Amino acid sequence: VDNLQPIEWNKDAMDHLVLDTRKKDMLKGLVRHHSSRNRRSERGDLIAGKGRSLVILLHGPPGVGKTLTAESVAEAVGKPLLAMSIGEMVWDETQLQERLKTEFQRAIDWDAVLLLDEADVVLEARSFEDVRRNGIVSIFLRELEYYQGVLFLTTNRVSTMDTAFQSRIQIGVGFRSMTPKIRADVWKQLLTLNGRDEILGPEAVKSIQTRLNKYELNGRQIRNVLNVAEGLA
Repeated sequence: VDNLQPIEWNKDAMDHLVLDTRKKDMLKGLVRHHSSRNRRSERGDLIAGKGRSLVILLHGPPGVGKTLTAESVAEAVGKPLLAMSIGEMVWDETQLQERLKTEFQRAIDWDAVLLLDEADVVLEARSFEDVRRNGIVSIFLRELEYYQGVLFLTTNRVSTMDTAFQSRIQIGVGFRSMTPKIRADVWKQLLTLNGRDEILGPEAVKSIQTRLNKYELNGRQIRNVLNVAEGLA
């Protein structure tokens, strides 16, 4: 097979992430430590292969960097990111269980960071009225119990989370709505990405950042504005 080469990871991926430095270091450290721990023996586990996952919950309003955080951590520690969407899965319980087993095993085989974006469907508290969804949540919890890799979950509605998940999540990181300062930092980071600042010049970058920061846009909307502007230029 020709044209194969080692993957070049962007070890500085988190430098462009507008997030508290301590949180960045904590997330990178946890993922690295989990990988090295799982390479050691299973002595000390009450049941072999059980409860050895690292589950990280990223919660907050849309467009504040939850998904980007998971992507950046994976890149910074040199691991592939495997994204999984519950919405794309079959909702038959038997087929769902098989799909989860397949995705979890693929993440282990690839030594990947697994991302379940917009996980509200499985995180939300169960109710007597929705028997079908209760079964889906139970299946997910059962499969998660034996997963041994790294899993990032993102949600916009942490207040409705099922209590059964609390003991399965090792760390939660909250994201607040953007303040003017954070929004200005996001504008700056995106305006300097991929050499945009070299094309525009420092004065233009500062002017754009100052003039547009008054609009209450989230990170995803800011990125979209810049992409559209580039397309029209």
